[in-house]
Amino acid sequence: MSGNYKDPRQVALELVKKASDQIRYTNDDEFTFEMVNKLEEIEDMLKKDIDKDKLVERVSLA
Repeated sequence: MSGNYKDPRQVALELVKKASDQIRYTNDDEFTFEMVNKLEEIEDMLKKDIDKDKLVERVSLA
């Protein structure tokens, strides 16, 4: 079962990317730009958190 496990943050990151792309390419107004900017902020936070955990894991294995 562990082979099928996916980090919830990774799933959230994928959803945020898809939502951001969908919104960006279907609308062209001020609300869209604000929404995409917020989604990109969330994407960056998730990436940093995931990368931080990967680094900690590598250091602890060394």
